[in-house]
Amino acid sequence: MEKNKKPFYKKWWFWVIVVVLFFIGLGSHQQDNSAEKSNNSSSSVKAVKSVSTSSKAAVSKSSSSKTEWTEDDYNALATGDIANYGQGGTSYNVVVAKFGKPSSTSESTISGVKDVVCDWTNVKGGLGSNIALTFTSKDGTDANLLLISKSKAN
Repeated sequence: MEKNKKPFYKKWWFWVIVVVLFFIGLGSHQQDNSAEKSNNSSSSVKAVKSVSTSSKAAVSKSSSSKTEWTEDDYNALATGDIANYGQGGTSYNVVVAKFGKPSSTSESTISGVKDVVCDWTNVKGGLGSNIALTFTSKDGTDANLLLISKSKAN
């Protein structure tokens, strides 16, 4: 009489290995998430500090836009190449000169590259109620901020 061999997936040691590998994978995934959260929270804290001061200044200084936004104005804003730090994009200074200071501003600087997200709220001219523009500067100065993205919401 010959003994029938059980397939390997029906043996107890196989399932012990599967369970151990599952918990190892789960543990390493949680470590990755906690590392990302700690990195995000430390950079978020820095960004929030700069945002709160700049937002207060922007909100208190800007009461209304100099010129009402129109669909043509929005479409005329040139977005630059993100990979080249906004090269070819509309300058922040040009936008502020035409439409006034934004309702709120959020700034962050990472490795010398400055990003600024500006929001104009309650804009008129039939375009919608909010416009968000993102500018970047390779050297971290306000003078060289160039537009890299734009969005509008009704």
